[in-house]
Amino acid sequence: FKKAFDEHESLAHKGHVNLWDVHNDASGEFYNFLVYSYATRMRYWVRQEVRRRVAKFKLREPCAVMHVRQNDIALHDNWRRFYYPVKAYIDVAEDAIKAMGIRTILLMTDSAEVIDEAKKIEEFEWRWMPKHRFRRDSTVTFEDQFPSGSPKEETLVLLTLFQLASECRLFIGGVSGFGTLAYRYMCLLHTKNVWDCPPVRVLDQHKEYRGSHEKTDPRQNRSSIHFGKRHVNKED
Repeated sequence: FKKAFDEHESLAHKGHVNLWDVHNDASGEFYNFLVYSYATRMRYWVRQEVRRRVAKFKLREPCAVMHVRQNDIALHDNWRRFYYPVKAYIDVAEDAIKAMGIRTILLMTDSAEVIDEAKKIEEFEWRWMPKHRFRRDSTVTFEDQFPSGSPKEETLVLLTLFQLASECRLFIGGVSGFGTLAYRYMCLLHTKNVWDCPPVRVLDQHKEYRGSHEKTDPRQNRSSIHFGKRHVNKED
């Protein structure tokens, strides 16, 4: 079965996608993600609810997906990533945004502050899923893993985001497994072509951000030693 993918004529000419944890060629990625999609396939009522939410959202094309993860990334032991403002994501993707005529950006984020930042960049139409999000000054305990308090609702939101992402043709993001998963949905679902992956612009958040943040935060631009964590190597 895997051999059929390796020899598929529509996959033979597709190159390796340069995304941080995509390790296989096109045939390997396509095969692995089809197996993953089958193993995690949605139940009927979930599919119907996700389709309803996607239709109601009415995402305008051409669009880009931007995934900005903040909040807990500063605290990861030996895997620390730095906060980058929304403008830094725009800057890294400026060439593709202009070339593709993109004015609509689907923003995926776990941070209410990121939404606040995006609203101030008025040259784009920003879209995001309405949901509860933590703020940096929120008191969060181990039991508060879901901002809404509803695992069911959080799951439906994530599944809807993956489907919405497949309608866009540019991915902008940082170093994140969630972002990579969203990108794989884009490769699989957007067109009728076999494993049609869009352009990617990725920020390496392991490198310390040298710019300025509009709102200072003790977790920004500090080494992991500040949090009692092991120091990670970073490049200038």
